[in-house]
Amino acid sequence: MDNLDNNEIYLNNNKRSSELWQRAVDLFPGGISHNIRTWDFPKLGLYPPFIKKAKGAFLYTEDGQRLIDFWIGHYSNILGHTPDILIDAIVEATHEGTHFGTVNERALKLGEEIRKATPSIEQLRFCSSGSEATSYSVRLARGFTHRSLVVKMQGGWHGGNSQLFKDISPPFGVKYRGLVKDPNLISCSYNDIDEIKKCFEQFGDEIAAVILEPVLISGGVEAASKEFLQTVRHLTTKYGAVLIFDEVITGFRLSYSSAQGYFGVTPDLTCLGKIIGGGLAIGAYGGKKEIMAIANPENGESVWVGGGTFSGNPLSSSTGLATLNALKERGSAFYDTLNKTGEDFVKSIKDLVSDNSLPVKISGAASLMSINYNSLEKIKSKKTNLPNLNTFHQMSLINKGVFVRGGLGALSSEHKKDLLDHTLEALDQTFKEISSMLQ
Repeated sequence: MDNLDNNEIYLNNNKRSSELWQRAVDLFPGGISHNIRTWDFPKLGLYPPFIKKAKGAFLYTEDGQRLIDFWIGHYSNILGHTPDILIDAIVEATHEGTHFGTVNERALKLGEEIRKATPSIEQLRFCSSGSEATSYSVRLARGFTHRSLVVKMQGGWHGGNSQLFKDISPPFGVKYRGLVKDPNLISCSYNDIDEIKKCFEQFGDEIAAVILEPVLISGGVEAASKEFLQTVRHLTTKYGAVLIFDEVITGFRLSYSSAQGYFGVTPDLTCLGKIIGGGLAIGAYGGKKEIMAIANPENGESVWVGGGTFSGNPLSSSTGLATLNALKERGSAFYDTLNKTGEDFVKSIKDLVSDNSLPVKISGAASLMSINYNSLEKIKSKKTNLPNLNTFHQMSLINKGVFVRGGLGALSSEHKKDLLDHTLEALDQTFKEISSMLQ
């Protein structure tokens, strides 16, 4: 099947979405309110499918197509879409009020459970997104150390805040329009121990913080080596810098104690989001009491970290607590099974790639996984009529009933064996299509 055949299938399957897309591009710049939600389909002369509802491991489009969902709500729905326990939690909380704009016990209970589970957190604060959490954490680190320089990792995505928007994706060093170059933000190669050591040798006394994802997600689902994390932990301690783990995605995904418990390395501050909201908007940041103390507005030298109108929202707190309680009740066996399933699934995908003789990068960490065709760009460049292969991959899989991001995405408890088997069959067909296109 060639690209035109796939395009025709997609268009036929998504006629209602076409109508909605025309309205969307008139209303929203680019048709979306989050940059990645075009799935780059306009490059193929297409548009994203509009989703009407979600349940379990499935999305249901406005055109009635059922898709096995590996994007799973930006990785946030580890229990699948709209499980009954979350519906019950939302209904119960809604009867008491959707937003109070002040302190409430639901947020207190969620915060207490997060603190119990997370090794680094002695105190925390809620906000409304992961982007806010990373922004506030950096501000706290600068206020605590009285330094300005922040180190991040190349390929690291920490949300849309300007403080950390540098070297998001290759080619690194590209300037982003609308952003002022920040001399107080430098980046290092992920998992490169020698480079981070040299960075501290050169700038150690100026570094306020190192912020990193224990698993580099947007950069291709690459897990940090334990040695790398231990090295960064040692260097930040030695030079008096703050180590920040961005666990917005890995928080409560790799284990109930998050990635820091999984890898056995404890940061000074942790950023959380996604899973702790049970599918509703949330963010949180917390860590050592001595650092968090400067967020106290009663402190004469406090750092302004705000919080936002919807911080500590009772609905998000209710669904978040219901999610964490369910994960805690299922225990370590839940994570052992989910992580092993993910590892086995990635191995099966690698076997398919090998069978189809495709030099595609397959990577994974526990229940997170990625498929990337960038390594084929040199081959692709010799065939000017080929589409972007990463984009084609996503579209081809949707035609086969599978919804992915970054080539694949993440597992939930609802991704049962029959759905994974179907996905492997769909991947095999897509790999064969791409292999044929490259010949």
